[in-house]
Amino acid sequence: MIVTDADTKAIEEVVISLKEAMSSVGWAKIRRSVLVSGAKMEGAARNNARTLLNVRTGQLSGSIHFEVTSDTVGTIETRLFSDAKHANLREEGGIVKAKPGKSLRVPLDAAKTAGGVDRLPGPLRVVAPGMFKMIIPDDGGNPLLINVETDEPWYVLVPQTTHKPAHFMKKAVDAELEAMAERAAKTYELMITEKSTEAANVG
Repeated sequence: MIVTDADTKAIEEVVISLKEAMSSVGWAKIRRSVLVSGAKMEGAARNNARTLLNVRTGQLSGSIHFEVTSDTVGTIETRLFSDAKHANLREEGGIVKAKPGKSLRVPLDAAKTAGGVDRLPGPLRVVAPGMFKMIIPDDGGNPLLINVETDEPWYVLVPQTTHKPAHFMKKAVDAELEAMAERAAKTYELMITEKSTEAANVG
């Protein structure tokens, strides 16, 4: 492409305007747009943790936070994270194995609430002592815990459980990422327009 003197001057003016727009005042506007998106990501991830996962408490959703890790004019680094110890298992999925000599209990329908979570969280010897008896099915399947009052199977005992990935945080980020870029771009364009208007008025 051939650039004439007039074109060169126009390009230089645009470059100057861009640099001026990236002043601390201009950057603050872009930074605010990023923080707005961050708050939306945090809210969406918390909502996903409540709706996509059968959880009894708000421990997981309450552990999700958005924060700025690095912030200088022209560059901002952020992260969406959870400090709950089981967050990664819920997000990425995986296998949980019982301790040696122990089993994991998986609730059957009788043991679940209407929301699909275990009615009796915590060790059964503490929360429901004497409520269950263990039987081995005739077909040699996994042991069952039977409610002694109703004679219904409440739990099946297994050596390990497999958890599917829920991606409750990734889904929140993906849903907002495009809007985040658009919001920042619009803020940036507005800043450039304001600079151009100021330059025209001065001229």
